[in-house]
Amino acid sequence: MKGFIDKEAEASGCEEPPTIEQTRECPLTTDDRDTTDKLSKAFSGAFGDESLPNIPISTASEDFLDLATMIDKPYCFLCFGGIDQET
Repeated sequence: MKGFIDKEAEASGCEEPPTIEQTRECPLTTDDRDTTDKLSKAFSGAFGDESLPNIPISTASEDFLDLATMIDKPYCFLCFGGIDQET
């Protein structure tokens, strides 16, 4: 990433190279397996098996999990999407 940022700075005519300082970080999201299984069963029962496409597990970094871990609760980060019924 730094090479990209340096090239952007160079292309825009910056007189000095950019300074990059990390100010925070978010841990990797690791869903609770039991919570994920319960959610999957509920969605499948309500919307059918086709409602749960085979989407690969993501190792997203997200501050969402801080809400659950602060109170020592399991969590499942879920992405929701929809399409027109005729599609």
